Amino acid sequence: MRSELRRRRRRAIIDDAARAGATLRHVWVVEGGPANDADLFFFTTRRFRHLYLQPYDGTYALPGEHHGLLRGAWPAPALLRTAGLFATPTWHVPGDLELDRRLERDPEIARVTSRLAWRWAPGIDLLWTVQVRCVGDSTVGTLTQLVARIGRDQATRSPGVGVAVFIDLVNAIGPALDRDAFFPEQRPLQPFLLPIGPELLKAPTPEVRADRPPRPRA
Repeated sequence: MRSELRRRRRRAIIDDAARAGATLRHVWVVEGGPANDADLFFFTTRRFRHLYLQPYDGTYALPGEHHGLLRGAWPAPALLRTAGLFATPTWHVPGDLELDRRLERDPEIARVTSRLAWRWAPGIDLLWTVQVRCVGDSTVGTLTQLVARIGRDQATRSPGVGVAVFIDLVNAIGPALDRDAFFPEQRPLQPFLLPIGPELLKAPTPEVRADRPPRPRA
């Protein structure tokens, strides 16, 4: 039963990604580490590589994380957070009031973040949904890691994980980054489910069958 439920969940995530125009490249099963038991999906959308980490508690799917790398950076890390389900989400940018105000006033970023769902399931609400942090310089310039936790539509009980919304975040935040700036690596403002960094996001992965993934140890 557990393997069948997991297979169905994988298929629902892959279908959600396909509706968003993403192509599956690879799936890993992660065992051990903070996520303990999770599926890690590698996707490509119009040559943009991104990951989705889906953790489990037994057969129950917990809130997952989207990860992607963008060109450019900001002088400080940024976190979209809320003090509670009915509180207004706000950007938290330590030590950079100008960037904080810039994010609050950006119409495209505001449009996309207003679509974010903050509830994963009854009793499971998200305290943050978006993190943006510089991961340092590379051969193509300064890179930024975009991380998102996206809730689900409770009205429709959609099994999707918000791949289309994540791509919209990429398209909104990417152009707002400073392309010619060089900043040192910034620490995450909140811990990730797994320590996913730029090496894994850039690493090539072979095509494999989605229903028979390999099982590396985290």
